[in-house]
Amino acid sequence: MKKLIYFIIAISLIGCSTEKNKDEKAGATMDITSSGLDYASAKLLLNDDSTAYESNSIKYAERLKLVLSGVKGFNSEGGRIFPGAHMVIIDEKGTIILEQTDLFSDYDSTGIEESKVDLLYVQMIALAPLEIGKEYSWETRFWDKRGNGEIIAKIPVKVTGPNEVEVKIKKDKIEFWRAYLAGEKGIKSKAEFSPGDLMYIEIEQVKGLLFEEDSNHMSFESVILNADGSPASETIYDTLKLKNISILEGYMHLSEKMTAGNYKWVSKFTDLVGKGYVEATVNIKVVK
Repeated sequence: MKKLIYFIIAISLIGCSTEKNKDEKAGATMDITSSGLDYASAKLLLNDDSTAYESNSIKYAERLKLVLSGVKGFNSEGGRIFPGAHMVIIDEKGTIILEQTDLFSDYDSTGIEESKVDLLYVQMIALAPLEIGKEYSWETRFWDKRGNGEIIAKIPVKVTGPNEVEVKIKKDKIEFWRAYLAGEKGIKSKAEFSPGDLMYIEIEQVKGLLFEEDSNHMSFESVILNADGSPASETIYDTLKLKNISILEGYMHLSEKMTAGNYKWVSKFTDLVGKGYVEATVNIKVVK
């Protein structure tokens, strides 16, 4: 499983295309105004799907993309245009919690060839500090750096689920925001795995670790237990030397010989410097 990137909510791109999608029937609420610039259609896309997304709800860790096609009106200099894009995420209290001042600053000196640009798009990822159950306003302003034109989009977004598997935690001296069970395709809503699968415990926004020589020294132990508490797997033990820690990730590879049934998976992270620890226990089911 690829580790998620936290505190980075926006990735900006200029799309080059000649196809124009004029289907603007998507049910998602979008408040878009323009002055000096124009566009043919606007739609939301969820993750990598090309189908217009018809909702303003997004599950935690999913990605939402705003696509404007048929964009026109930029002042051209030598056949090149110079777009800008400012994006903010505003919480229910009106506070800006994340901001990107100019997503297209890489093109300030060179611009973009006007004849090759038909799309403008930005995207957000529903990660921390966004919280499950909260509503936000995702606001983007596209503007012409060589003129006065602009397009302003305001989109309400509610972060939901997913329905996560319960992870029981014991801890000392170490704090964190949330812990969840994941598989190779992301967060699990059911604790079911097949023999040979990889399981992950993710612990986000970890605080309280102590460091020596700018590094944290930590041990990781992981074992699967039968219902009676006896070991159903070998114990994994590893030592780690980490920097800039914001997430702890534990793993277990289920044996191909694992029999179907109910088990407990126990993973423990121990700070070898500060002696604090986090121990995660989750009930899992092996199915064939």
